[in-house]
Amino acid sequence: MRAEVRLADYERPSGLDTVDLAIAAGVVELLASRWHQAVPEWTRDVPGVGEPFLLVKAAAYLPRLRRSCEEEGPEPLRRRGLLAPPDFLTAA
Repeated sequence: MRAEVRLADYERPSGLDTVDLAIAAGVVELLASRWHQAVPEWTRDVPGVGEPFLLVKAAAYLPRLRRSCEEEGPEPLRRRGLLAPPDFLTAA
């Protein structure tokens, strides 16, 4: 964010499998939303994953965390079947 990156200028990554491409698109859209930026065109064409994919391992064995991910996780990720907590990627 400090580098003033324009996310809309990023090209579609190559060499990624379906899950990794969905993660890339979801994360770019999530950051664009938080930074009040336009999203790259290529993200619109990236489909979701078949089965729910946990981006936080603990959601596999913590029922409340899993439910939070499913119901309140970031929309760009949930739309693609990627489950993460609402505060995903807010702290480094």
